[in-house]
Amino acid sequence: MRSKRTDFTFVFDLDDTLIGTNVVNNNSYRDAIRKVADIDVVISSEQRFTRENLSSILKGLPEDQISAIISEKEKIFFQNIDASILNKDLCAILRILYLCGNETILLTNSRKTRAMQLCSYYSLSKYFHKQYYFEDCHQNKYQLLSDKGYDLKNIILFENDPVATQLAIKNGISKENVVKILFN
Repeated sequence: MRSKRTDFTFVFDLDDTLIGTNVVNNNSYRDAIRKVADIDVVISSEQRFTRENLSSILKGLPEDQISAIISEKEKIFFQNIDASILNKDLCAILRILYLCGNETILLTNSRKTRAMQLCSYYSLSKYFHKQYYFEDCHQNKYQLLSDKGYDLKNIILFENDPVATQLAIKNGISKENVVKILFN
């Protein structure tokens, strides 16, 4: 590996930035709801379906059933991981940055188990110096970077989510240093 090329740290989001997971995620929720609650729901692949969506569309469902749906969704997700889509261009950039000696970080709101399986499936783990997951972030993944001693002015962020982008800027990452990823 060559010596570090830049003072910047390159930070990559996972879901729908490095890897397209909306279809797998949403279909996994649909199938889990059907299996656990015996309810057919239509979930669009246009927008990511979340745990918050689950609670709002299944109002009145007992908490233990909601938890069972979430657990089943995770199992189904891994069974269908091959339906995820690698962002090959962005992964090529990640590899080049890493191989040129730049510090690269995975910073995701994904749960650790799922993120690690996705990275393993696509052989990406070796290209990150550090990996931070939902369990590490305490609701604000950019504050975590600051808490870990990173100068947010020296972060180049690859992100697809406009809400996450605004949070990054609010926390001190320069707007000019955010690379908006449009994943099709």
